[in-house]
Amino acid sequence: MAITIQNTKTLSDSPRVRMIVYGDSGVGKTTFAAGFPKPLLICPEKGLLSVAGQDLPYIEIEKWDEIEEVYLYLLKAESRKQYDTIVVDSLTDLQQRALSFILDANGREFPEQRDWGQLLEVMRRFLRQMGDLPYNLVFVCLAGTEKDELTGIVKERPAISGRLAVEAPAYVDIVMHMQVEKTGRGDDAVISRYAVFQPDNRAAAKDRSGKMPVVMKDPTADKVISRISGGSTSTKSAAQKRRRKTK
Repeated sequence: MAITIQNTKTLSDSPRVRMIVYGDSGVGKTTFAAGFPKPLLICPEKGLLSVAGQDLPYIEIEKWDEIEEVYLYLLKAESRKQYDTIVVDSLTDLQQRALSFILDANGREFPEQRDWGQLLEVMRRFLRQMGDLPYNLVFVCLAGTEKDELTGIVKERPAISGRLAVEAPAYVDIVMHMQVEKTGRGDDAVISRYAVFQPDNRAAAKDRSGKMPVVMKDPTADKVISRISGGSTSTKSAAQKRRRKTK
């Protein structure tokens, strides 16, 4: 086998974003993810109210075995021309679809140890396959908690069940924790959104690129792409394009 020597300088020419964004319901995760260039949303449930009325293509997944059809569709050259970003909204719900599929196949109502093992392998395969596709990739998750039995510290993390909660961040370059802060009361209340990219004792986060700030106020897809690409974006976000159309 011939060995090909490559250079890491070329990796920044056309950076691909692969990330998990997680947070409580209503913090703006879907709106953030939909702002990436030419997105296609993969949705295991009817949870797109926050982007209703916008010009966004999506595929609704009712059963886990439909995922293979979606993957084959994304491999096609025509799909690569249509979309730049795949948004899975949400990975939390998609894992539940996979578990239901496994329980049905094994004739069980409640999962046993064997089912959890199968679920882990199924989700590993899904994450690997999606990560190999030539798109930006954004997994949306709800926020869950994990308690350290030694210290008693409760830490927020993506709401994913079982061993996958530990492994899923390894399949992406960025894990972003989105938060909302409210100041003031009544009509004077001001809501601010923040994204955390560095882990601490309160929440899981990750930045393999080394280019994201510790905290970003009012996070958008444009800001993330700009950081990763070194300060300039080669393509405008879908949100920008939609704004231009409505002017």
